[in-house]
Amino acid sequence: MTIKEVAVKTGNAIKLHAPELLTGVSVIGLAGTAYLTAKAGYRSGLLVMADASVRMDAAADDEEVQFMPPRDIVKATWKFYIPAVSVGLITAVAVIGGNRISAQRNVALISAAAIGERAFQEYRDKTAEALSKPKERKIRDDISQDHINEKKNDFDKLVMHVGEGDVLCLETYSGRAFISSAEKIHKAENDVNRNINHDMYASHNEFMSLLGLPYIPAGDAVGWNNDNVLEVVVGGALHEGKPVLTVGYVREPTAGYSSPW
Repeated sequence: MTIKEVAVKTGNAIKLHAPELLTGVSVIGLAGTAYLTAKAGYRSGLLVMADASVRMDAAADDEEVQFMPPRDIVKATWKFYIPAVSVGLITAVAVIGGNRISAQRNVALISAAAIGERAFQEYRDKTAEALSKPKERKIRDDISQDHINEKKNDFDKLVMHVGEGDVLCLETYSGRAFISSAEKIHKAENDVNRNINHDMYASHNEFMSLLGLPYIPAGDAVGWNNDNVLEVVVGGALHEGKPVLTVGYVREPTAGYSSPW
């Protein structure tokens, strides 16, 4: 491997891990700034104490001692703080740089996800147009049944808690099982769309919370807005002979749903 190839690979590695490297620099810089500030303060204190001692020795017994005024203290000690200020500035640059790189990467990831979601939605819409409604519904139900078969253990834990009017349910996007009813699901759908009309957007977590499910980190990353409102598709499947409602969407929640651009 040539020196040029090593340099190129090293440069690529630095770019790839720039946020982590800048975070490390920030941590070291924070510790360094604290140490250098304490050191400068100690040196300043010694200088001021030495000056005070000299003034006290030089003063007569009945004479009031005039200690070094604040302005002179600053003039005499400011150089001690140059290293601390320099390291502090480097630390600030590292923090800002790391945040900027992370923000740029997040924007790029969201844009890429949005492009992929749009392409998939277009493909699915065209596929739905080519199929009759019964065939499309059967495909959805078959996919939901596959999800349910994969979540067998989750449903077994919920069976004993099913009350009157409620049934087992599966939200196909996040793959979470819960207990609810078609009426509650559609009410949550209406509530979310009401929030979208008022706030311009709503996260996937907002819909999930109305169904009694806890928040998850990924649930805040996707959602719906005025251009992509929530439209729930309730399907049906079976788990050991018991009916299961599946909750899907005409359009999946998308990334960048809260962006005004």
